[in-house]
Amino acid sequence: MIGILSKVLKQPPERVAQGLPFIDPEGRLDVGDIYKQVAFWQASGQVSRDANPKSFIDLSFVPGHMNVPK
Repeated sequence: MIGILSKVLKQPPERVAQGLPFIDPEGRLDVGDIYKQVAFWQASGQVSRDANPKSFIDLSFVPGHMNVPK
């Protein structure tokens, strides 16, 4: 994948690899980080203050998510 992106983006493979985000191979989410992201965007006025991540994150499809708030 890095080789393909490297060619399309006309960037060295090392640079492409540095820019890729981490994706859990099992599809698990870092739920606490999603909460932090929502709070960040709420504080900047880009997301409604009444948006509650618990109401739109579905944890049922994959077991073992990380950092799940109680």
